[in-house]
Amino acid sequence: MSKNSAKIMLGGDKYELLVAEEELILHAQMLIQRVLKARKLSQKQLAERLGVGESYISQMLGCSARNLTLRTVARVLKVLDASAILTLDDEAHQHAVADDVQVVERNAVAHEQSKMPLTSDAWGAIVDLKPRGRGRKKSGKAEAFAAYDPPCHELALAA
Repeated sequence: MSKNSAKIMLGGDKYELLVAEEELILHAQMLIQRVLKARKLSQKQLAERLGVGESYISQMLGCSARNLTLRTVARVLKVLDASAILTLDDEAHQHAVADDVQVVERNAVAHEQSKMPLTSDAWGAIVDLKPRGRGRKKSGKAEAFAAYDPPCHELALAA
């Protein structure tokens, strides 16, 4: 069934509500799966920690998303020693933009520092070394300039 036919069957507003619900459910399921993977735990182990059957977890994380409520998400995250907060898309976007700005600022500082001349007594000692074989000893102050011009990378963060 296409999006348009689903919109017509459900009515525009009902369809949009259904999409919003499904997106939030999917994000909650993905969050739980991500924490399970990070903790190297199975659904069976999660069920044991919650004191429920494996089928309860399967239903919660399955297509029907039965048993998945905010209370359940909070309980699951608590037994997994994790937590989450709800944010509006605008807030999440503002945080992501702020993080991006900090990354770009750090890259800009590093970029400027890479252009500064590098002076060191070690370079002078290297220049003062006698050449192998025949040749004249070179002397003088050595300065090295970092010619590498690193690109500033943008970082996109997704919640």
